[in-house]
Amino acid sequence: MGTLSNVFGKKNLTPDEQRLQAMIDKACKNSPTAKATIEKALANGMKLKWDTDGCRKINAIGYCIQSDKTVALSADYSEATLISTIIHEARHANQPAEPDAKSHDMRTIIQWNRAIEADAMTTQALAAYEMRGTNPEVWDDFKSHFSFVATPFEEEMKRSGNANNARQAGFAGWMNSGSYKGGYDESEAKYIRKLMRLRPDQTNQMSRRALSTQEIEDRINSVDNSGYLRRNTMQSPEAMALSLRDMYELKQGLKGLEGVAYNDKSIDWANGRFRNTKMVKVQRKERGFFEKIGDKIEQAVDDVQIAVGLKDRPKTKDEQRLNLLLNNMSKASPEFKEQLKLAKANGLKIEVKASDDEFAEWSSFDRKTNTLTLDANMTNQEMMRALMNRTAWSAQPEAPSIGEADMRTSLQYYRAQNADALASQACMAEQMRKDYPELADSFNKDYPDIAQAYANAADKNGISTEGKEAAFKAWFDNSARVRSSDTAVLNTDNSEWAKDNKDKVLTKAMTAEEIQNRVAFYVSGNFMASEKAMAIDAETMSRAKNEAARYEAISGNTDHSLDTENGKLADTQTVKKEQKPWYKRALDSIHREVRLLRMNRVDRKAYLAAEKRRNEATKRIEPKQSLQDKLKTFQRNTVAPQTKQATARQDFNKQLQQVRINRAIASR
Repeated sequence: MGTLSNVFGKKNLTPDEQRLQAMIDKACKNSPTAKATIEKALANGMKLKWDTDGCRKINAIGYCIQSDKTVALSADYSEATLISTIIHEARHANQPAEPDAKSHDMRTIIQWNRAIEADAMTTQALAAYEMRGTNPEVWDDFKSHFSFVATPFEEEMKRSGNANNARQAGFAGWMNSGSYKGGYDESEAKYIRKLMRLRPDQTNQMSRRALSTQEIEDRINSVDNSGYLRRNTMQSPEAMALSLRDMYELKQGLKGLEGVAYNDKSIDWANGRFRNTKMVKVQRKERGFFEKIGDKIEQAVDDVQIAVGLKDRPKTKDEQRLNLLLNNMSKASPEFKEQLKLAKANGLKIEVKASDDEFAEWSSFDRKTNTLTLDANMTNQEMMRALMNRTAWSAQPEAPSIGEADMRTSLQYYRAQNADALASQACMAEQMRKDYPELADSFNKDYPDIAQAYANAADKNGISTEGKEAAFKAWFDNSARVRSSDTAVLNTDNSEWAKDNKDKVLTKAMTAEEIQNRVAFYVSGNFMASEKAMAIDAETMSRAKNEAARYEAISGNTDHSLDTENGKLADTQTVKKEQKPWYKRALDSIHREVRLLRMNRVDRKAYLAAEKRRNEATKRIEPKQSLQDKLKTFQRNTVAPQTKQATARQDFNKQLQQVRINRAIASR
């Protein structure tokens, strides 16, 4: 094994080091690619360590820092996941140093990052595939999380049996991965935008160099001299495409370059793609002094008139634009109109602001103030996607937080919310297709399975609720999506809150049926109690079990919601379900009637009448304890009406008693 006999260079290894050593030995024993990759990285000085907290912060399984030759892993994941991740990060350690972002053009920086990530994942795929005979769980795990690379890789291997051809196919699959690739692009675009906030003398040093697409390909092939990456791969439509989000970030950076000659011709702004070229001169014309003064005087006069009440404050262009979008979307989609109404009833506020902050998101949501903020530089389509997403989420009832509820409730409620939000957006997108086909196509591209499930069911039955139900269920078919939802819950640490609120920890629990009725009442049957909705992978189960134990230790309560023996969630009744009194059942019946009328878009008069009955019933109903007390008092103070038969029997008994008394007196 050479350098692999003892990676850490000492005899007495700690338990953590022993675990790393065992995984490396297993990988190198069963995969020639893993052995060559890890040996080369170690020979170059690579150091391995555990950094679970660091990985959690960036939501990663592992990471590689080339500057100090460090590869770190998270202990949260299974051995199968970690073995292939070691190979991925070791490949990063072997790759050439990345181009200096301060002295290269935009295309070079973003395309280089794409290339090294795709290369590391195709190397990871090859090693995992080689291990499928001795350690099939490694390949199965990789394929379940990264099917966009694993599927084309495997198909090519079965077709040609050539590893280089398969790696080429996997590389192309990564370039076509959509949102996964977009996450890396976005981080690089934000970094470039931040660099553009330098002083003019520093900015002039930028964009003096560029790597052609062929040079990038040559550097990738030089890592192991395999030559698997074919010519012009980096000039494919997928590799040259640039998202609207990235263009926005880069344009925002250029705004700060007033009067600076910034030489970069690497982006075709009109068509949203890269150019394989280098030089262009960008010039900006500053507004004149008197133009600026004139604007300030005009604004000052308006402010005075508004202050003394001579005129109302006019809506800004951003406010007018937002109102127009909301009105148009509401007309085009009844689903959006209904969700917006519910979201505003829950206190959602929407505003549009222009932002020059290099770290600002296009759209951001402040949970404390329940405010959605949209950047004025967004396109209409981008704003509409953000509005669809946030209204779908804000219209939902409030969820119990992790720590407050048991583990199954926390995980399943968030799953249901995710599925419902996408099902609602699928409905909106399809309803808006006539007026906004590009918006519908954008949603379909990001979530093809959800959109297809909705379209099939809606076309078949002609009812939007049927389509939403199909889309809701389709969400659970994607194991990576379910895992991501669970990870988001498990990464939420409420330990400090729990310590201060021990009496509130694990005091809330909802059955699967209650979660479904609360979040997605349009889904028939008890789907949330099905095997599909209750499934949880082994790795997430391990983390959930640890989190549950942590909250149990704080509160002293016991969480029975994880069926670890069968590897699934348990629909336990940790909180006793009481039989609701008649007045609660009556009100629930009215609630259901209102929901059905609202969802099926039937007679508006019937819907308004049902709403009125619900409001009146809500006002009449008093607290449960108060009603019970009144009922007991009524029973104590009120004599039940008697029937004629009961009255006659009482009269007869009185007469009989009197006869007995008379006989007793006579006998004396």
